[in-house]
Amino acid sequence: MPSEGRKTELEPEKLSMIKAAAEPHRMRILVKLLEKEDTATSLSKSLGYSKQLLSHHLGVLERNGLVLKRRVENAEVYAVSEAARIIVSEVLQTRSGIREAKGSEATLRVERQRVTAPATRRPASGLKLIPLIIGICVALFAFFRGVLEGQPLWILSGTLVGICLYAIFSKLIRHAVIP
Repeated sequence: MPSEGRKTELEPEKLSMIKAAAEPHRMRILVKLLEKEDTATSLSKSLGYSKQLLSHHLGVLERNGLVLKRRVENAEVYAVSEAARIIVSEVLQTRSGIREAKGSEATLRVERQRVTAPATRRPASGLKLIPLIIGICVALFAFFRGVLEGQPLWILSGTLVGICLYAIFSKLIRHAVIP
């Protein structure tokens, strides 16, 4: 328990840094940048984030002094600041309960790998097209049959069945690929 004479409040700048780093996506970005400096495009691919999401979080980290940006030829390269190194180190040590093993680089490396693992696995690009192809094929078959036989109900029902099949197969593929 802190003594009454000792001031325990943190400076507003440090609090804003901690608040910015506390968000899970930003923490993953910081941990990834601890390994090596990187570009936004490369970070986006390795973390599985959209460019917009990554750009937003990098902007927040940069405004709070946790990430430094420099221009190298045509690319912007990001690196963590010294303050970010301290914050991430403390968070990783607290989170994994390794305060006793402060110098254990192997434990920190394992924790870093766990934190930087992609949030979800995305379906392979070929699999994403299957539901769309099935839905369109059913809808087109019903459309042509309805036109040839003069049955507008075929067109309507075929379109609805195509949409339903698209939704069902999309979910099935997503659940089969993402655990």
